[in-house]
Amino acid sequence: AVVSTQSGHYGRDHNEEHLFNVPDWNHQLYGDEVICINELKLGLLGKSCLCPGFSTMIANLIMMSSFHPSNYSKDVRSNWEYEYGYGASNELYTGSLSSDFLDMTFPEVAEICLIKLHILLIGVETNSSSTGILFNPSPHIFRFRQGTQGIFIAQNPTVIKSAALFCFKCHEYAIQSEIVKCTCDKSDSGYTNNRSNSNSTSKPKTQKKKEKSTDCDLR
Repeated sequence: AVVSTQSGHYGRDHNEEHLFNVPDWNHQLYGDEVICINELKLGLLGKSCLCPGFSTMIANLIMMSSFHPSNYSKDVRSNWEYEYGYGASNELYTGSLSSDFLDMTFPEVAEICLIKLHILLIGVETNSSSTGILFNPSPHIFRFRQGTQGIFIAQNPTVIKSAALFCFKCHEYAIQSEIVKCTCDKSDSGYTNNRSNSNSTSKPKTQKKKEKSTDCDLR
C-alpha cells in the first residue's frame, strides 16, 4: 500500500483535498492511506489518558530492541525491569497461517497460537478490499480463508513460522520449538474437519434413539 504522510497548519480535511487529486490515487484498489502526523500525536496522547502506557507500548512495538536474559542478575529477574525488557523486545510481524485453521474463528486460532505456539495473534490481513486489516474480528463477521495473513506480536520472525507449519494431527503434543513441516495427509486431519465429522456422525445416532422411543410409546 502507498502511504502518504502530511503535516502543516491546515487540518486533515484540507490536505486530503489535494491528495485526492494525485493521479492513480485509489484507496479501494491500491490501499492508499493518509496519515497526519499531528493527528497521530494527538491520538496517542488521548489514548494514553484513557489507558496509561499506551503510547509507550506502541513505541516499543515499532522500534527494534533485543532482549538477553543473561544481562539481568537473578535478583532483577523477578523485578519489573526484567518483564519490561522482555515485553519491549517484541515487535509486529505478519505471517502465513496453517491450512488447518481454515473456517475457524479468530478467537479459536488466537487461543491456539497463545497456548501452544506462545505467540500473540492480534489481527488478520485479508485479500478482500472491503475488509483489509481487521483487529480481533468477531466470529460473526470473519472466518479464516485461504490466503489470510496473521498479524502477530513476537520477539522475532522465526517463531511465527510455527503458525504456518502447525498441524493438529502431528503437533498436538509438540512444543513450539519442535514444530516443523510435516508430510501427513491433510485430507483426514485438522480441527475443522474432525469437528464437522463428529457432528455429522452424532446426529444420526440421536435420531435413531428418538425413533426407538416413539416406537415404544406407540406400543
